[in-house]
Amino acid sequence: MAKRIKKNLKIIKRSVSGVLQTDRAIKLVRELSNQADLHKENNILMDLRGTMIGLEMIDLMAITSSFSKQLSNFDCKIALLISNTEGRVQFAELFKSCMEVQGFKSNQFFDYSSAIEWLSK
Repeated sequence: MAKRIKKNLKIIKRSVSGVLQTDRAIKLVRELSNQADLHKENNILMDLRGTMIGLEMIDLMAITSSFSKQLSNFDCKIALLISNTEGRVQFAELFKSCMEVQGFKSNQFFDYSSAIEWLSK
């Protein structure tokens, strides 16, 4: 379940571990959408460092499409915390591009403090 962190920072945080498949990722988007509806003007921080991602481009499109549908009125920032590996960085860059095309402000980070700093601005 997504939770709010540091009320004054207005950030909804969700940490995920294990294998991240399309259906699980879309469920995560729904959870985040519900929290964003309850906590307007809150940014989102998704910690994916503990996950294994074996998603293909078609999966990425389904996930970003779910963001577009579920968070259609969301105008805050979305930060991804990822492991610093080649496959992860490439996936995160594609995700960011897809999200930006849909009008979302998204970025990826390797460490928590950098993500919090970006979300706090």
